[in-house]
Amino acid sequence: GVQSRIDALFNRVESIPEGTLEPSEVELLRTEVLLLKADFLIRTGESTAGIELLKLLRTDFAESAAAEQSYLTEASYYASTGDFQAAQETLLSLASTYESSSLAPQALYEAGIYGQRLGPDQFANAVRIFDDLTERFPENPLYFFARLKQGDILRQMNDFAAAQIIYEDLIRLFPEHPRRYLAELSRAECMLALAKEDPVQLQNAALELERLLNIQNLPIDFQVEVGFKWGFALQQSGARKEAQEAFALISSRFLLDDKTQLGATGRYWMSRVLLELGKHLEEAGELAEARRIYRKMVAYNLPGRNLAQSRANRLVVIEE
Repeated sequence: GVQSRIDALFNRVESIPEGTLEPSEVELLRTEVLLLKADFLIRTGESTAGIELLKLLRTDFAESAAAEQSYLTEASYYASTGDFQAAQETLLSLASTYESSSLAPQALYEAGIYGQRLGPDQFANAVRIFDDLTERFPENPLYFFARLKQGDILRQMNDFAAAQIIYEDLIRLFPEHPRRYLAELSRAECMLALAKEDPVQLQNAALELERLLNIQNLPIDFQVEVGFKWGFALQQSGARKEAQEAFALISSRFLLDDKTQLGATGRYWMSRVLLELGKHLEEAGELAEARRIYRKMVAYNLPGRNLAQSRANRLVVIEE
């Protein structure tokens, strides 16, 4: 089996004649095989033995790369069992034990995500962990995503003003970042949340979303989401005619005959676009057009098609 091959590999490393390799090379091989064996034990249900081996690595070969990696292996196991608290603690141990390790930013990032998954009681702690990452590793590529996560959690905590500041910082600091558009949408969503019933603020949010929709080369699913939120912002501001036009534009632009272009997220937002558009058409007395929109949802097998079908069925259309 695999374990016997790993054991044989370890024995071969142990029997390398002295002087054949540098001691550091022998240690590297030894620790990598031990890590491989621990990983195998965990994957095959012998998690206790596997974790003991990881701990042995840390005590006997504390300076090795495998010892650092062992924390990620252990955290991954805990997460797979749903024990996000233990996963988080393991990752934080890595980040504090090996402060200058190249794995420390990754450990902090994953620890923050587990904090978010632990629920509202741990949100503030998760924000602090992401903050630690950005303070300690401002040049790391994960900085952008850690700040994005901070903003997302602050929104979950209903602190939209603090979240908006974070997104604005990201937009300013990363003008060329390939995912900058995520910060821009999130900022617009904060504007929407903070606007409440204020028509001027809602119009500003709508303008921001319309501008975002016109950025080149954005993922299609993302554009459909932005399009729905643009129409929604217009609707909330009282600009109902413009909202209807926005929903109609999004449906005609992205719901083409080649329906494979939309992923799961795009299909969800397109459903919301079409349901809103249908409602607007009904209110305007354009019942035949509304029914056509609802039937299109059914034809494309979009989420919410049962609701669309029932809406289509109750519309009495004299002539089409």
